Amino acid sequence: MANKIYTVKDVSEILNVHPNTIKNMISDGRLRAWKTRGNTGHYRFNETDVNDYLEREGLPGLAFKREKPLPVAYGEENETLDEEAIYIATLQLFREVGSPLKVFGSYMETLTLEEYANQLKGRAHIWVLETIRQAELAFSNSVLAQVYPDFAYFIDQIKIGIASKNRLDGGLTLTSVLLIPNGIQTRILDGTLQQFHSYLGPGLIELNWKERHSYYLGMQAISLEKFKTAILDRNGYFFQSFLRKIEEEEKKR
Repeated sequence: MANKIYTVKDVSEILNVHPNTIKNMISDGRLRAWKTRGNTGHYRFNETDVNDYLEREGLPGLAFKREKPLPVAYGEENETLDEEAIYIATLQLFREVGSPLKVFGSYMETLTLEEYANQLKGRAHIWVLETIRQAELAFSNSVLAQVYPDFAYFIDQIKIGIASKNRLDGGLTLTSVLLIPNGIQTRILDGTLQQFHSYLGPGLIELNWKERHSYYLGMQAISLEKFKTAILDRNGYFFQSFLRKIEEEEKKR
């Protein structure tokens, strides 16, 4: 696959920052770029360099990162499933299994929004793990089983988002979400956002990556394996380090 080339405008939209910020990032070495020929050359970015930056920052990459190409043939001969269809099928799988009403029990349907939000408090990591468990159970009956060698290979493409939120007492708390990458798009699936924004109502909340600043103070994408390791760490080193980083960034604003 050819290495895509991006403009300053492209990268500013990907990172959701002003174009001038992109130029500053080039100047201080955070982002690699090259210039077109001529006296008024314009900056251009290789896809690999942008991906390198995103990886350093713990953000979803521009595309699925695979160790080997995916088989695209499935079902009837000559029938194929392209990248966009895989993305849509992935979203559909998590929509079907990831509703908090299913994860925490259908009894919540009878609760008020405030009571529902209270039930979800502190359970973000449980929602993520239970949603993945339910997805594994449903995987073999989905079209994705005809594309990926196994569930472990499929789930390796999914990222876990660790995010922080403001508490009413002024402190910070953590939540976790599922991140479904698709090229320069990333869909955020959050089953516990109602505990912070009850007006959103019950159910699975879907957001675009660019919308994250409206709901979260900061977010970092990690693998499921790293997420499980962080949860099992009784000292909570990873989560404490993440919160300190967010607190320091907030003080600078």
